Amino acid sequence: KKKKRKESIILRPASSIDAVANALLNLVRLSSMELRYIFENDEWKGNFEKKNFKKKDPFRLADLERGECPFAETMTLDWLPPSLSSDASTLFRHRNDNDNNNNSDAKKRKVAIWYEHLSKAGGTSMCNLANSNMAKSEVPNYYCMPSEPKKIDARVGQWDNNKLKLYIDQNKKYIVSNEWEPFPLERLAMRPDAAAAAENHNDDDDPWLIFVTTIRHPLNRIISAWKFWGQLHFKGEVKPTLAQFIQRREDGARRDFNKPQGLGKGGIKNAGDNFLAMVGRPNFALWKFSGGTMPLPMGNENGLVPWGDIESEWLDSFVTAVKTLCQFDLMIPMELLSTTHETTKDMGVGPLHDVLGWNHFEKSHVVPSGSVVNNNAKESDLTSDQYDVLWDKNRLDMVIYYWSRAVYLTKIHCADSLVVGV
Repeated sequence: KKKKRKESIILRPASSIDAVANALLNLVRLSSMELRYIFENDEWKGNFEKKNFKKKDPFRLADLERGECPFAETMTLDWLPPSLSSDASTLFRHRNDNDNNNNSDAKKRKVAIWYEHLSKAGGTSMCNLANSNMAKSEVPNYYCMPSEPKKIDARVGQWDNNKLKLYIDQNKKYIVSNEWEPFPLERLAMRPDAAAAAENHNDDDDPWLIFVTTIRHPLNRIISAWKFWGQLHFKGEVKPTLAQFIQRREDGARRDFNKPQGLGKGGIKNAGDNFLAMVGRPNFALWKFSGGTMPLPMGNENGLVPWGDIESEWLDSFVTAVKTLCQFDLMIPMELLSTTHETTKDMGVGPLHDVLGWNHFEKSHVVPSGSVVNNNAKESDLTSDQYDVLWDKNRLDMVIYYWSRAVYLTKIHCADSLVVGV
């Protein structure tokens, strides 16, 4: 049963996205051992008593996971992103309503979903949901990715904003998916508030974007990538073990990191585009949302990364990624995609309905090939030492993942107490 709370409780989001980044920096500066104790209830191996460690469950995530709003007094949640403009969401949800015939803005302005697809993190499910909730003519045919003549995936992540605006206007496609490239930071200029503030803003007909992504437990995502790319669709004679796949993917990402084909930056003819270059690298989500700048630090002789000693190498990328995600309208933990929207008489309840107006969730967990499997890195064939190294290498992504769960669940379970609006 949910705990009863005082009706007068007010929960305020952080004052700025910089404040959110600072709050998460305080977390990510902890050791991997401390973070695993906080978020995964791993055995405590610290040099001091557990009772003196005050940072356990900083998001009150354990309570949120039980369906409770755990905050018992009015407070500011310095890790909760500030509210975003709902203008694009309102136009998108009502884009086909008859009463919009009298709304000149709704008639003129197009609104589309930008879906940032982290490979093996629910992208096929999201596209199937789009097909279930949008007109077929509004959804690109190939996994929600725009196509061009002789190019089934036109690599929308390499387009500039003007090309995307033209595509939306001319083709009337209202969702696009970017899987292989890092998130192009210039896209944020197509948010309603950013567009209105632009110095050269003089076109009230320019399309707006709603930003959506799904984020998966980083280690389980890597296991899924291995099963998909390293097993099911592996073209060599000898399939790699999980440990071999992880090492090869990291080595390959390191080789390709500064090459146009590795990051998908070039669009250069005959560049030998390696669209899988980054799918198995550590801190893949940070690489995505930092605009492709998140480095690949080397581990020590035990494979562990000296994160504290090299903070100057990753700090800017981490802050950029957090601030980028704070400007996403929906940041959905993949594991919650099929469990947090209840349906009553075909009416959706929850963030997907509130932001996008979606009501049909029958296809909320599907895969492009093979069978649906809930991969668990802890139950894989990695040794405990290999698991420790993998967790440590993905430490920044782990913080982002658990933060995404806290943000998503807080918006559901604490909705009646949250201050909204901008």
